[in-house]
Amino acid sequence: MPEDWTIEFEGFAFAPIPQSWLAHPHAEDRERHEGPRLFAVSAATYGRRTLKVRYGEPRTGEVLVLRLPACEHDTGVVPEGLVTGEGWTRSLTPSPRTEPRDVLRAPEQEYLRTLWADSALLPGGSQRAVADGGEQP
Repeated sequence: MPEDWTIEFEGFAFAPIPQSWLAHPHAEDRERHEGPRLFAVSAATYGRRTLKVRYGEPRTGEVLVLRLPACEHDTGVVPEGLVTGEGWTRSLTPSPRTEPRDVLRAPEQEYLRTLWADSALLPGGSQRAVADGGEQP
């Protein structure tokens, strides 16, 4: 799938997470809670020092949006933890009290499956996505 799509959410244009961010030695999979794992799929710059990252759950399509510190690097704005060595959360298991903020859009759903295809973390199962601007059934 071409990586030239964007998702509009809350006034921000989210673009696909580069594969290099996931493969970076300082990328981390956080497991602080029991429950479904969410995977980084798209990001938007929020000022010059912050990224908004959309983490999606591939089976339900639910999305959590987190703000993370960022910095400018050779390839543009990247998660700060990749540069400093402090780590960047590429996937996580959120608290059960965390409410989803949105649903995966169709390009994100397809990209998530492609981006994470080689990961043993990605669960199988049904897919549910909505087109950009559509409503969840």
